[in-house]
Amino acid sequence: MKVTKSELKRLIKEELALFEAEHEEPPQAAAPKLKGDVEVLLKRLNSLSGLDKILASINTVDEFAQVLMQFVKMASAANISDEDVKLATRKVAQQVLQS
Repeated sequence: MKVTKSELKRLIKEELALFEAEHEEPPQAAAPKLKGDVEVLLKRLNSLSGLDKILASINTVDEFAQVLMQFVKMASAANISDEDVKLATRKVAQQVLQS
């Protein structure tokens, strides 16, 4: 049996559709729009060369917890009350636990 070009295309499309259906991730809620200052911060962080490699080296729970704590301390040093820090931390923890 000789397979024609159009038959081969049809088979490939079918297989790709099956593969995509099997490996499709469930739809996630749209990420909330970032506030202006957060967007600026993320652009600056993303522009730092080598940051990905440094973050990839954080590979234990203790190290990750320390990184998060240091970031919270840096971000809340001047402009955010202790209660707001606690509230924001709870909010983030709830989002992490839901995902």
